[in-house]
Amino acid sequence: MVETGFIMPLWLSLSAIFLPFLTAMIIFYRRSFKEVTLALLMLLSSLLFAKNIFLTFFALDKGTIIIYQSLFEAGEFVLLVLIFRGALQQSLFKEWINYVLVGFLSVIGTLYATQSNTDYLLPIAMTESSILVLLSLLTLLILIRNQFIFIFHSTLFWIAGGTLFYMSMILAVEIVGRNGWFNEYKESEKQLLLAAFGIVRLIFYLIAALIRQSRQQEEDWNYFKNSFPE
Repeated sequence: MVETGFIMPLWLSLSAIFLPFLTAMIIFYRRSFKEVTLALLMLLSSLLFAKNIFLTFFALDKGTIIIYQSLFEAGEFVLLVLIFRGALQQSLFKEWINYVLVGFLSVIGTLYATQSNTDYLLPIAMTESSILVLLSLLTLLILIRNQFIFIFHSTLFWIAGGTLFYMSMILAVEIVGRNGWFNEYKESEKQLLLAAFGIVRLIFYLIAALIRQSRQQEEDWNYFKNSFPE
């Protein structure tokens, strides 16, 4: 959530560019994209890399940046929802997520096509963050229930953990800002906080890409997963 007028420190900018690029390259080099979750993570990391390159090196006016940033965030939202959808075992829940995703994207597309101002973008961003907080929390609960012994070896654990942390911080910062904590002079501090929280999320995603399960861990994992009724 970068705004014009805020100059991100160089180390943060480079980290935001390098970490998703490294995550995508690790998945590609290991051919881990054969697994659906890691394939989606590779796409997500590529999107984050492109987003950070675009927002860092292209000089655009504030309104244009906000529009493009919201489009990138909508892409992130779709990919993360698809990742968390894979953690659900019941087809009914998956169907409902499909309906919610299609409906939400339809609303976003309609607003982009019909609205000339950008006042609707913040509520959309907050809605996306809220949905991702709920889905990441649900994913973590499922993992704790089914894979509690090997949970730290789970790719989904690190993706859900990083997403839960980052999206929760976005909501918390926005709520605090609405109560007057951040004024126009402290807006740069708000953006710096969000950028730092974003780096933490990217580190979680990198760990998810680095994890490599052994065959025995996979068998044990499947055993515990199948031991519980859906």
